[in-house]
Amino acid sequence: MAALIKSFPLFFDNRGLRTEDFSRFSYSYAETLKKRLPTAGRVDFLQAAGELAGFFPQQPFLSDLTDLFQKVKTGDKMIGLHPECLMLPFAVKGSENVIALITGADPLFIKKVSEDWLGGERLAVEREFLLLKEARVDIQTGLLNGSNLFYLLDTYSTTKRFHLILVELPPKRNSFQYAFRHAQKCATALLDFFQSHTVAHYLGQCTFALVLQDSPDEGKAEVESALVAYLKREGVHRIHIGSSYFGHGGEASDAGGGRRLLDEAWTA
Repeated sequence: MAALIKSFPLFFDNRGLRTEDFSRFSYSYAETLKKRLPTAGRVDFLQAAGELAGFFPQQPFLSDLTDLFQKVKTGDKMIGLHPECLMLPFAVKGSENVIALITGADPLFIKKVSEDWLGGERLAVEREFLLLKEARVDIQTGLLNGSNLFYLLDTYSTTKRFHLILVELPPKRNSFQYAFRHAQKCATALLDFFQSHTVAHYLGQCTFALVLQDSPDEGKAEVESALVAYLKREGVHRIHIGSSYFGHGGEASDAGGGRRLLDEAWTA
């Protein structure tokens, strides 16, 4: 009995925005901002002033933009207004502000818009960011959940090449406490194995969905074999893996096609 969890193990601390949220929800966050800001053409999320050079290479006003970026990031300015772009800061836990860089907006809009109005929109957008995050993160493991997976599959199946892996790792015992610890242990192991270019989801019942972006079809067997060997070394004894693959121009490009890939992986 000494091993009992002494406090209720849920919930994963999902409060507040974190730096990684602006990567894993970048598309959704960008679309949210575009709906709020008339004529906005493109939205990117930056952490350092040096990234501006990729958007405005060799432009004479780059040094002015860099100075403005630093002031917005440090809080010396609430909003960044420049004829070429807008900059909106978003506070994140344990780190400096992430800056939303909005380009391609109508110059007349940029000229006439007020900082007060933009500040109000920024607060409203920040609340929407938090709500979206809370709706798409699993509270048990901190991984993304099934709602995010469905969104991702439907989005990716029209734009990207990817490899979907379903991993079922049943616990040896069915008690709540053991299953809870097992799910968290497996989530950590999967994150350690797939350290980049992979979006990990927890679907419940110790079942995980991994979306490998820009992954070639011919390499999936090697990835799956290496994953099984790794999980066994980590002490996971019951492993079932199924997968599916989508390349540009595949059958999943029609409506709902991404979810058919989930069915294929489940029955593999």
